[in-house]
Amino acid sequence: MSILQNPDIRGSDIVFVSGGRLFLHNTGRGGSTQLLVSIPPNALVTSARFSPDGHHVYMRVTEGRSGECADIYRLSLSDGTLRRLTFLSGLSVSRRPFTDVAGFTASGDVVIATETISPFSGTQYLYRLSEHGSLEP
Repeated sequence: MSILQNPDIRGSDIVFVSGGRLFLHNTGRGGSTQLLVSIPPNALVTSARFSPDGHHVYMRVTEGRSGECADIYRLSLSDGTLRRLTFLSGLSVSRRPFTDVAGFTASGDVVIATETISPFSGTQYLYRLSEHGSLEP
């Protein structure tokens, strides 16, 4: 296994990225580690966070030869369903847009940071992301 990156902890579970793949380690079950999701070979998971209720993991997935496409995905921990929530990659005029999970609101909605929608390269804005993928500033 390569370097462990971007860990997030919830109770006895630790979600982390290693080699561009997403893993879950449970410290309460004898230290078991499992690969959580299979993504296309040209894609990399670069960060991940547990949802406040612990039912999902939100992650940034980059695709393309040099990571020029970045979008937010949600993985259900109960059934393994992976759902792409944003389609911001095609909107960007910058070569490598920044989009990532910034955190969660008090009500549990995901907040993302992105420069994709900004008319100025390098300027990031925060948006609340609905379950259906719509963004609210």
